[in-house]
Amino acid sequence: MRNCLVVLLASMISLAFAPNGRAGSSNDLVGSWSFVTNETTRPDGSKFDTYGAKPKGILMFDSGGRFSLFIANPERPKFASGNRLNGTPDEYKAAIQGSISYFGTYRVDESGKLINFELEASSFPNWDGVTQQRPFSISGDELRFTNSSGSSGGSVLVVLKRLN
Repeated sequence: MRNCLVVLLASMISLAFAPNGRAGSSNDLVGSWSFVTNETTRPDGSKFDTYGAKPKGILMFDSGGRFSLFIANPERPKFASGNRLNGTPDEYKAAIQGSISYFGTYRVDESGKLINFELEASSFPNWDGVTQQRPFSISGDELRFTNSSGSSGGSVLVVLKRLN
């Protein structure tokens, strides 16, 4: 009984001194997150909003270790034909450059504050089967992580807000 109390007290103390009462475990990621910012820094140091100033998207983590992500620039032009298989070269270019989606499994390295994304498939084919490691932090209902090998050729700062 005494050992149980010591473990319980130690757990409570560690959570009390963690930022916002969160220990940064994989359980803290579980749920749905909406995109606030997706800012790319090019190798020359210049920055741009990869999916526009107000990106639309969702990142979902389940408790079984699976994730799914979709993000798009809401300013993408619609296809004049109304048919995604009959777009113009410019429409296809805008659609691809203005969105990305991928899914797979994830693991959290709690000691290193890293998310390991194991991508099964992506709308960017170069990422099919790739594993990416991203440093992350959670503060309140905000999740931040950095992707040092972004699909647009730079380092990407991603900021998300918890939906549930």
